[in-house]
Amino acid sequence: MTPQLISTEAIYTLHKHGVFSDLDIKFAEFVRRFAASGDDTESLFLATALLSRAVDKSHICLDIGGLVGTTFPDWTREGQVVTVPAGAGRPVYQLPATDLWLSQLQGHRGVVSDSIDGRTPLVLHEDRLYLHRYRRYEQEVAGRLRQLAATEPATVPDSSWLRDALARVFPQQDLPLPPNWQKIAALAAVRSCLTVISGGPGTGKTSAVARLLSLLEEHHQHRQQGAASEASLRVLLAAPTGKAAARLNESIDQAVAAERVTEDGESNPLYIDMPPEVRAAIHVRAGTIHRMLGTTPKSIRCRHDSTNPLDADVVIIDEASMIPLPLMHRVLEALPEGAPLILLGDMNQLTSVEPGFVLGDICRAAAAAGRTTGFIDACRELAEEPIEPSGAGLEPLPLADACIQLTYSWRFPPDSPVGEISAAVNTAADTAAADAILQRLTELTDTPADSGQAQVTYRQIETPSLRTGSKLPDSDLRDLLLARLEPYLAASTPDEALAAFGKFRILCALNRGAFGVYELNSLAEAILSGEHESDRAAVEAGAGGRLLARVRQTFYEHRPIIVTRNHYGLGLFNGDIGVVMSAASAAAGGAGDEAESEIGLRAYFPGTERDPGLRDFQPELLPPHETAFAMTVHKSQGSQFEEVLLVLPGTPSPVVTKELLYTGITRVSRAVHIWSAESTLRQAIITPTQRDTGLRDELLEK
Repeated sequence: MTPQLISTEAIYTLHKHGVFSDLDIKFAEFVRRFAASGDDTESLFLATALLSRAVDKSHICLDIGGLVGTTFPDWTREGQVVTVPAGAGRPVYQLPATDLWLSQLQGHRGVVSDSIDGRTPLVLHEDRLYLHRYRRYEQEVAGRLRQLAATEPATVPDSSWLRDALARVFPQQDLPLPPNWQKIAALAAVRSCLTVISGGPGTGKTSAVARLLSLLEEHHQHRQQGAASEASLRVLLAAPTGKAAARLNESIDQAVAAERVTEDGESNPLYIDMPPEVRAAIHVRAGTIHRMLGTTPKSIRCRHDSTNPLDADVVIIDEASMIPLPLMHRVLEALPEGAPLILLGDMNQLTSVEPGFVLGDICRAAAAAGRTTGFIDACRELAEEPIEPSGAGLEPLPLADACIQLTYSWRFPPDSPVGEISAAVNTAADTAAADAILQRLTELTDTPADSGQAQVTYRQIETPSLRTGSKLPDSDLRDLLLARLEPYLAASTPDEALAAFGKFRILCALNRGAFGVYELNSLAEAILSGEHESDRAAVEAGAGGRLLARVRQTFYEHRPIIVTRNHYGLGLFNGDIGVVMSAASAAAGGAGDEAESEIGLRAYFPGTERDPGLRDFQPELLPPHETAFAMTVHKSQGSQFEEVLLVLPGTPSPVVTKELLYTGITRVSRAVHIWSAESTLRQAIITPTQRDTGLRDELLEK
């Protein structure tokens, strides 16, 4: 089919085919109305509709110069040809030539300017088109990060004290891959107001933070000696989700409370050598970023901003890969002058659902610059950890000093199945590498290692294989659910149920479809309730005689739920996991008389810092929520389970990327089972997430 030059009529045709949303079209029409009368607005209409769609797909801008060779989620591009998804009779459209398109946009000065000073709805910077607010966010975030990286904290330890403290807090040890990057990260954090610590699961990010906290608190107390009032260091810890915040608390508490010697009489690697008064002073609690900033419902403003900064001496944020650009802008606005910002995350994990690729852009910008001579000398003289200068031709920047990559995973060593496969997924770039990974997965499945390391198994599935014509799952799914969820079904109290449920989870790439969250939750409910006679005997035997007390009602005994929308009044937030049980069960430690009716049921959630006990709610008053036997990989970020069943769609999907695969694989401590069609898995391995953004380039500006 001969490509047609795209026109206004064609854009409306694409809208009918679902390529553009109603919002994309309405916004494009709105901008077009404000263009100068008589101007050719067809190219403007196209660019605005594409920009609106790009932002909806979590891009920061429309990279007009990069359209050639760039694939949007459900479009195919060959050169500058945009093909509507497969369908009989659908036309093929030709985009305008890039130079001509940019020239036409520059002519619409009433709605397009080249800077945020122009106060137009659209900003064209070089060959990237932005909504005005996103260009402002990008510029201000980049400028603030560059400033922080080049700024010393309000108080910097003197060299002799710092050298001794680093040697004590980070003692010499035999490292598989020297130098000690944890120690170097701590050094970076006391020399700069920005530190970014990136690394995969088990690389020691939270351990490094716990040691850094002890270092900072000890220095704080050292400076305050003799002062009239000796207050503890004001530390704010936060994460994007409540689950991630809870895990951060657990990790720091474990590290701070670790004894010098284990119960077996062995030296404890988690032990931190610090004075008793320092240990007693470290009692920080992590919460969500939104709670830290004081976000309020139905408002874009926060309680803390540039006019009312956070009350903190240092701010530490975990799971930074999940932070979108607008939220990072709010964090930086609220950061007090002189207070260090420490970001922890894994740049290889899934990025934020909302627009932006902040952590990835920071790490990529740092990798494109060289470390300064001053930092290299400090590593050698103060940390006693020599590091090599960056490669030739790289211009030294403080941002490179501020970004530390932890490379060795103690949880998943390179020779472990999860470590091997996750590393291979990260680096795979072509189908040959993908085929090698598929072959290795088959080998690991056939000959599982008995080494105590986390295992990986792979089962090739086709679209019909999880369910038959009667919508029943196959026996493998049934047996896996029964084996892993028996302790959960047997739990007699909400505390026991929540602890047992946290050990196993089904993770999906999508919400909808035969392999999506909704279908898998429905299948799990059908199996565990013995809904079909063919399953009932196996369920009764495999679940200790306990079935889900499900009588077609919305709420039932042992229904696991995940909150999907924040409710500030109840203190429940997106991602919080709870369980429905009868009040009688909770009080008496066993099933109550009302277990099979909705009467007497309560929804139980773990406690919070302000309300540490188990919290219970009337189910009907809960904010929007879903059943949680299965959840998306996105919602699992910041969580860890003993075992995971990762189910990918029967056909390739733009959502299924190498970042999603890597994130799903690394959520485990014991085993991950990958169920996927071969074509889906192969495509995921070689498909990285792509976000159009100019933040990396802005960070490299002087």
